[in-house]
Amino acid sequence: MKNLLFLSLLLLLSCQSSKKEEVDLKALKDEVFELHDEVMPLMGDLRRVRKSLMLQVDTIQGTDSERAAILTEASNNLNEANEGMMVWMRNFDPNFEGSDEEVLKYLTDQKASIEEVNKNMKESLKKGQELLEN
Repeated sequence: MKNLLFLSLLLLLSCQSSKKEEVDLKALKDEVFELHDEVMPLMGDLRRVRKSLMLQVDTIQGTDSERAAILTEASNNLNEANEGMMVWMRNFDPNFEGSDEEVLKYLTDQKASIEEVNKNMKESLKKGQELLEN
């Protein structure tokens, strides 16, 4: 009887552990989506600021090559940030399947990747906007 009680308790604890891991995977997936959703609306701003920078480059071409180079670099950074988001979205598989360990690794890698995309988008957009204001 004691052994049966012990085994039942052990089984109950292992099931709870599995449930906790499921919840953690869902929470991690939610974090990935939150990071994506945070910067997705900025894609239009990236394109708009990039276009404005390039218009300024066209306007000053030949008269201020140093500023034109700075504006062009900022425009290229915006384009790379935009492309980084596009690549991430194409490669992300929201229905990735595998063992819990594989899913955990996949989501952890995807979170790191979208954090980098998030950072690049915000930094390049800020720099581009600052250049347009000056």
